[in-house]
Amino acid sequence: MSDFVSFAADVGTKLVAAGCQGGGDSKSKPGIVRRAVDFPSLMVGLGFQPAFTFYLSKIERFSAVSGIYSYLTGKAGLDGRVKAELCEELERSEGAGYAGYVAIVLYALNKVGESVSVGGAEEDIYKSLLGIASKELTLAKERLLSEYLLEVKKVLEAMPL
Repeated sequence: MSDFVSFAADVGTKLVAAGCQGGGDSKSKPGIVRRAVDFPSLMVGLGFQPAFTFYLSKIERFSAVSGIYSYLTGKAGLDGRVKAELCEELERSEGAGYAGYVAIVLYALNKVGESVSVGGAEEDIYKSLLGIASKELTLAKERLLSEYLLEVKKVLEAMPL
């Protein structure tokens, strides 16, 4: 199995493990799935930095990015707080999914060799994310990132929610 597929399967498995129901209008996809569908094409059209900052502009609680990222990377378990954050990101509401998807992007950035550190108070997390957004990725890393995120898109679209 390719590293891209293994990565996406890991993300999908961890999201499903939260046991969320994806509440809201059942005719629409969960927020994080919609974000996973939109981001790769946005990144191809605009580049990583503008796509990433657009997603940052939609986040309501930066602490959710940190909690979900820590869970995805194995630095934290699936406690009540992280489960609640994940379930919020899987809701079918309009603004859901941005924090969770940014956490997935950070996890993928780790896989392409970028150093990622987020944690602390809301303001500290925000500053860390801006630091990541202002870092220019090489074309090779951006292509690799795109491969990881395209596989995540496929896996999340198939999630049983």
